[in-house]
Amino acid sequence: MNKSIEGHSLTKTATAGKLVWSYTTSGDVDFEIVRRDAGKEMAIWPKITVTSLKLPEYGNKMVTPGEYILKFTNPTNTWFPAKVNCAAEVFNV
Repeated sequence: MNKSIEGHSLTKTATAGKLVWSYTTSGDVDFEIVRRDAGKEMAIWPKITVTSLKLPEYGNKMVTPGEYILKFTNPTNTWFPAKVNCAAEVFNV
């Protein structure tokens, strides 16, 4: 990701179950998860700024059927990129 206006997202369509994610980043990033329903987005995981240089950040959340978006944004005003490696999956529980 370059510059503060640029971000990346990972979209998962889920049945009822558990959304599980893990990611690492090379610098500060804003991370949040939203649920999209009828064109509206509702936060299900609050936006937080994290730096995960050595250890992966991971978590899980019980979800209902729908579309979920994991959003990553570079919060800095510099041209230094932040590299993000991310994986997410929904498991039936």
